Amino acid sequence: MKRFLVLFVLIAFMTSCASLNYRWTKPDFNQDQFEKDKEECRKSLSQPSDEEIKKCLSEEGYKFEPPPMTVGNVLKIAVMVPVAIVILGLQLCMMLGV
Repeated sequence: MKRFLVLFVLIAFMTSCASLNYRWTKPDFNQDQFEKDKEECRKSLSQPSDEEIKKCLSEEGYKFEPPPMTVGNVLKIAVMVPVAIVILGLQLCMMLGV
């Protein structure tokens, strides 16, 4: 039971640390209009995958941008990777009974 709890905590930790959000931009960007356009794209596609929705939104003039490389984002990555490696190592040791 402890192993699954540790694994769950690890996944939650990595998810929260990895929250470097990509974002959509467009001149005169409006969140409500973006949501409407996204829903229209979803409805217009027969099998809406993430890539197809991105393509549709790009055709509507939206641009998909990576997060800015701020000091905070760089620190998140610099801290997240070593901590994740240590936690994964501990999880592996617990699973193997070492």
